[in-house]
Amino acid sequence: MKSLSSIIVCLLLGCAPYVTAKCQLGQVASAYCQHNGTPCNWVHEVKFPIRFDFTPTIFASLAGIDARSDRNLRLQALVSKVTQAGFTLTFSSWADTHVYHAMATWIACDEQQITDKESLVG
Repeated sequence: MKSLSSIIVCLLLGCAPYVTAKCQLGQVASAYCQHNGTPCNWVHEVKFPIRFDFTPTIFASLAGIDARSDRNLRLQALVSKVTQAGFTLTFSSWADTHVYHAMATWIACDEQQITDKESLVG
């Protein structure tokens, strides 16, 4: 049985997708961005290793950024189009920000299956 702390370590250090009956987690990395004077946007279609019975709640967080240091850093990771089979994760920069590469971690939990809000896994 995995503890919540081991899932957090996995999110921070990067692990293969982790799956339980209640939650799944993984990591997404952007492609390298060749800047041509416009901001970069990367769209990723994430497919869950195991389809959820209900539409899950997704939590996503930036986990790594490679950016030009002499510009302001503007980057967001947006979750959209959530289904029982997956979701879309979009990295977006704007203005004069030059982001070359970004990573995000995500966790998807089926709230219908979570009876103890203190324990998301196990």
